[in-house]
Amino acid sequence: MMSTAQFHAFIVQEALKGACVEQPGDFYSELCRIFPLQRIKKKESHARALNVLTKLSEFMRDHEMGPKEKKQILTYMDALGLLAEEYEKKAFAFNLDDISGAETLEFLMEEHSLKQGDLAKELGSQSIVSEILSRKRRLNSHQILALSRRFGVSPSAFFP
Repeated sequence: MMSTAQFHAFIVQEALKGACVEQPGDFYSELCRIFPLQRIKKKESHARALNVLTKLSEFMRDHEMGPKEKKQILTYMDALGLLAEEYEKKAFAFNLDDISGAETLEFLMEEHSLKQGDLAKELGSQSIVSEILSRKRRLNSHQILALSRRFGVSPSAFFP
């Protein structure tokens, strides 16, 4: 059986070919010891990761520290954030092909606190907006381009 020291020597010699690698430092190492950086597979682990990120942000806001320590914490937070993001992309993925232009429009209207009349200019009239939202009418290419410009989103967001 291989010891930790043998494994260390193997990685340094074979993988790194003896090259020196910048050591992140004591703060980073301690964070990795407390909450190891590894793929997040469960909802509970994701929640803990988000809590660690939140508490580290609060810690950095509330405590003075040197630039080296700050860099170590930020490096750790960046890595943990990427792991959390990877989990979120898989766990919260949904098929955009199943979302209609009307559903996208409803979402954007809610996000921007808009009423039907607020989009009459882009879509033609309030009654047209109503027909689109009630699925009696589909968005045409001119309306899609107008909505795309207004909300700053890709026109493809409105295509079924």
